Amino acid sequence: MVPIHDSDVAEKRWDEAEWRHYELWEKIEVRLRKRKWWWITLAVVLFLALSSVPVLMERWPKWVTLTAAGRLSREIGRMKRDTNVDRASFRIRFKDGAKLIFTVERAGSCSDTDWLPVRTGALLGPEKLEHYAVVSTQQGGGLGIPGLMESFCYDYLAGSEALISGKGLTGFGIIPVKDLTEGRTGRMSIVLLNGQSAEISFE
Repeated sequence: MVPIHDSDVAEKRWDEAEWRHYELWEKIEVRLRKRKWWWITLAVVLFLALSSVPVLMERWPKWVTLTAAGRLSREIGRMKRDTNVDRASFRIRFKDGAKLIFTVERAGSCSDTDWLPVRTGALLGPEKLEHYAVVSTQQGGGLGIPGLMESFCYDYLAGSEALISGKGLTGFGIIPVKDLTEGRTGRMSIVLLNGQSAEISFE
């Protein structure tokens, strides 16, 4: 049997300790590399997020007007269903200086002068009402968009009042108040009503 000297044991222990030391530094290096990539990824994400803020701020009012336009289209659809069920004419009109507060009224025909209020509502929440408006006919003409209106009547026999009066294609324009004063139209949303049945489309 070959004798085991103390120097051999010490050398073996030294090799094992050196190997453990090497593995430890390898793990630390992997951890540091991962941390480095996490910081790089976080920096890229933050850069993209901060870069997109101005774009989001610019486009946000457009998304709000589209939300209001969707609500208006649903209200007009409900009004048309009520017309067929009740065999009466219904009208939706905006009040309070063409803000987004509306009233739905009922009468025997669109030419009647005596209208009975059915319901009222708003296209947006209270915190947004002061910042958005329905474009009046006069304002629409000034912006170069004819055919915009503040009220619309649907007759259960004749259909769209706009077609009866010879207007054909009409609609409601919803715009940020700030854009209205500046004459901008890029963030305006329009609910178009076309034909006798007032088919709804968006622009």
